[in-house]
Amino acid sequence: LESSCGGLISSSLMSVPGSSKVFFGSTIAYNTKKSGPLLCGGDELLDQLLSASGDQNGDANIEIQADLSEETKQYIKTKINWTRDAALSYCNHMSTDFAIAEGGATGPTFHPKGMTTGFAVLAVAGRKRKGESVEILAQKVVYSTHADREGNMRLYA
Repeated sequence: LESSCGGLISSSLMSVPGSSKVFFGSTIAYNTKKSGPLLCGGDELLDQLLSASGDQNGDANIEIQADLSEETKQYIKTKINWTRDAALSYCNHMSTDFAIAEGGATGPTFHPKGMTTGFAVLAVAGRKRKGESVEILAQKVVYSTHADREGNMRLYA
């Protein structure tokens, strides 16, 4: 599930010879509020993703840059939770071995106000062994040093 990368992660995966043997497909949900019909699990997943908040940090090992405003840190935390929930939900719903979820801000305009550079959160969910429960295998925040939309999209993918 991609958001701010607009399909570049999927394109990168599909450019590898033989990927069609393992790549199931993807969804680009740039505007979460309007992309309900594109999301696996329909309304249930959409409601879950829209309610993801920054109140809980899905992975205590994810560091958020210290020099950001509190509002920006909170926004990044919501993306940490959103990508975690989306990757887990997609992997479970589609019964795949792995699922990747990405969300962030590419620029040149940002929310919240005062944010001047981009970021993306990437989460990989999967099963460590066949038959096991789906869990988050990796999650990371990637920060850029600029607000160049195309450059950030490529950086994050």
